[in-house]
Amino acid sequence: MAWEDILLGEVDVNSPITSSLMTRIKNNLDWLKSALAGWCVANCWEEIESLDIPKETWTTIREIKVYIPSWASKLHFEIRARTGGGNARFRLRDSGSGALSNETADVGDSYAWVSADWNNPPNGWRSIQIQTYTTIGPIGNYVDVYIAELVIIVSEVS
Repeated sequence: MAWEDILLGEVDVNSPITSSLMTRIKNNLDWLKSALAGWCVANCWEEIESLDIPKETWTTIREIKVYIPSWASKLHFEIRARTGGGNARFRLRDSGSGALSNETADVGDSYAWVSADWNNPPNGWRSIQIQTYTTIGPIGNYVDVYIAELVIIVSEVS
C-alpha cells in the first residue's frame, strides 16, 4: 500500500464527504501506522555526573520516560555508558514491572553497551531506570558516570 494524495478540492468547505475520500484517509492512516511500526528514538549526548554511589547496591542514576503505543509488541532499549573512575556495572530496569536487562561486566574508562528487549510491554507511559553497581569506587564512593548514547526502538511484530 502506498500513500495516496488527497487534493485540496476534496476537503474544502463545499466538498461532500465521499466514500472514496474516506477510503483514502483510512488507507493513509494504515500506511502511516505501518511506516511507524519500527520507529526509533535515538539521542546522543555526553552526560557527565559525579555521583555518590553506595558500594555493592544497585542504584538508579537516571530515569527516562517512554511512551509505548497500544500497537507495540516489543520495546528495545539500550545505552552506552562508562565511568571515569572506579569500576561499575550497568543495567536497565522497567520500574513498572521490575523487568531487568542484562548487566555489563565491570566497566571502567571503556564504554560498554547494555540493552533490554521486552516483549508485549504494557501501553502508556513507562519509566526505564538506568542503574549502576560498584564494588570498588574512588575515595568517598564518588564515580563519574558518562552516558553517551540512548536508543529506543518500539516495534510491531507482524
